Amino acid sequence: MDLKQLQYFLAVAKHLNFSRAAEALYISQPTLSYQIAELERELGTPLFIRDRRKVFLTPAGGALIGMANKTLECADEIHSMAQRGFPESELLQSLSVAFDKTEDHFESTGVTRLIADFITAYPEVEFKLQQASYEECIAHLVNETIDVAFLVLRYNETLPAPIHSCLIHTDRLVLVTKKDPTVHSCVEALKKYNLVSVQSRPHALTRILRYFEQEGIDIHPLPVDSIPASFAYVQAGIGAIILPHNYFTQHNYSDLQSFEIPSPVATLSHVLAWNRTRQNPCIQRLVSSADGPV
Repeated sequence: MDLKQLQYFLAVAKHLNFSRAAEALYISQPTLSYQIAELERELGTPLFIRDRRKVFLTPAGGALIGMANKTLECADEIHSMAQRGFPESELLQSLSVAFDKTEDHFESTGVTRLIADFITAYPEVEFKLQQASYEECIAHLVNETIDVAFLVLRYNETLPAPIHSCLIHTDRLVLVTKKDPTVHSCVEALKKYNLVSVQSRPHALTRILRYFEQEGIDIHPLPVDSIPASFAYVQAGIGAIILPHNYFTQHNYSDLQSFEIPSPVATLSHVLAWNRTRQNPCIQRLVSSADGPV
């Protein structure tokens, strides 16, 4: 039995559905089913009752939930104690960091300032930086192929069970157009302008587009392949673009205006995320520089 098997068990116990649990863990369903079967074999008792439509916990499975949570919490505590007990010279001195491609402007969210302060405080730590899609970042964290990731979470979006996070910055998405005295709201802007969207960033806009559809707002999409192209269309008065409010205000565009999107789905959370079973003391150093758990 290992910690990952317990994490997988808790995911299935939460969702009571192997497909949804595998999706949340970013692994294949056959892999999840095999690991659960191995855990049941080691324990000598079934943990779930499976039929074609539903999954149920057995009494043994129900009893294991509390113990599994405590075991994972103890693993975290042991890890923290070990870090405090090791001499500084023996600590791992590297940190691999991924940035969610959903966001191009981490300097406006406090992320780059956090990293800069960390580099100043710990110049001996080697940084390994990369950019990846949101889905790739999650998979890297689950599979422990990176140490931490800076992610952009949409409204009510949750992370898989092994991953913890702390909040760095909150923001709202706004609709931006060229200054136009005839337009006074988000709805009016969408009636007049095409909605410019960068094709490589669908993660950020999915729920916004669904909200517009539910509100009966007709969208005229104008797909582009880059952020500069999207700004060119907006500044030419051809389209509208959805941007983080903080980014828009910091850049103080004199020829553009913004409109609130009147829905909670426009909320964004920028978080620092890590896998709690990942054994690298530099993770806790970075986490301690950020805010408390989300």
